[in-house]
Amino acid sequence: MSVASDIRPGDDPAAIEEPLYRLDGVQVAAAVGRPDPHAGEIPVAYVQLQEGAELTEEKVLDYLKREVGERVS
Repeated sequence: MSVASDIRPGDDPAAIEEPLYRLDGVQVAAAVGRPDPHAGEIPVAYVQLQEGAELTEEKVLDYLKREVGERVS
């Protein structure tokens, strides 16, 4: 699952990864920069779910909005 362009430029990857690891159902999380012609780079978060987890991209984004606030749109 990718929560790609929903995280704003300039965020520290750890600020995105740490809350994801606290979310039940997440096995692996990684935030990396993706080249962007306008911003230079956009953070992208990739999430691997635990077997049997029923998380959706919407649920992950809602959780991140609560955990990291306005940095997620």
